[in-house]
Amino acid sequence: MSNWTDDMIDYWRGRQVLLNEGTLIEMIAETESLICYRFPGDFKELYLQADGFATPGEADWPFCMWSLERITSEYLAHPTTDFIGFGEWIDTRTVIGFLKWKSGVYFQKQPQIAVAGTFRESLERMIDNEGQLQEES
Repeated sequence: MSNWTDDMIDYWRGRQVLLNEGTLIEMIAETESLICYRFPGDFKELYLQADGFATPGEADWPFCMWSLERITSEYLAHPTTDFIGFGEWIDTRTVIGFLKWKSGVYFQKQPQIAVAGTFRESLERMIDNEGQLQEES
């Protein structure tokens, strides 16, 4: 029986999305320490299998999930923010991510409005909507 992360990875590979190899739990812990934030369990579960997309914008998929290295560099470029981005839409550069003080997934420019209750839900909703994501209804 496959789990949700296997299904997600199989879907992306079917869309010719190249994925980075999974990371180590120690790298996730190091990133958490650098950005002063603990990632949710479903995020860690996926990143242990795939550390973001290897070639953003070169596949038949409008969204790019960032590597831990990119997550860290984007956050450290704006260290006073409570927003932790984990990906963006290539064409609009719209970033989604987590808020340090609130569960869920949010658009960076509208942090008061959740787009999904969990990391997993945000990715599943993107797949259901061909790579798009709307505010939670």
